[in-house]
Amino acid sequence: MAAEVTRRMAHVLRVFAGYGFRWMLDRVGLGGFIDHLRYRGKVAPDERGAVNFRLALERLGTFWIKIGQMLATRPDMVPDAYIQELEKLQEQVSVQPFADMEEVIRRNFPGEISNYFSRIDREPLGAASLAQVYSAALQNGEEVVIKVRR
Repeated sequence: MAAEVTRRMAHVLRVFAGYGFRWMLDRVGLGGFIDHLRYRGKVAPDERGAVNFRLALERLGTFWIKIGQMLATRPDMVPDAYIQELEKLQEQVSVQPFADMEEVIRRNFPGEISNYFSRIDREPLGAASLAQVYSAALQNGEEVVIKVRR
C-alpha cells in the first residue's frame, strides 16, 4: 500500500512539474522529492500558468478535475485568470482517447467485447469529469449507450 501511495504521489508531482509548476513544488518543500526522481522539467512558471494548471488537473483524472471545479467557485482563494480557466472543467472536459476507455470497457466485460456489442462508436457522445458516453449496439441489434467511468 505504501509503495502504491509513493508511486501515485511521484506521478502527481511529475505531472505538476511537467506543466511548469516545479517552482510551486520547490516553494512547498517538495522540490527535493522531484530531484530524487531525477526529473528535469521546467523550473520557472510560464505565461500559460492558468491553462497549464487546468491541463495538469485533467491529465491527473477525475479526483483532480473535481478539485479544479471546486476551486473555480472560490474567487477568494484563486486568481481570476485561474477561475476563468478552471470554469472550463465544469463545462468542457477534454476527451480521453478511445483506446484508454476501451481498456476500461474490456475490464468490465469478460471475454471478447464482440460477444456483447456489435458496434461501439469510437467518438463519444459526451465527456464529463467522471465519464464519457458512447453510442453502441448490442449483438441483438438493440441500440444502447455505454457510460464509461474515467
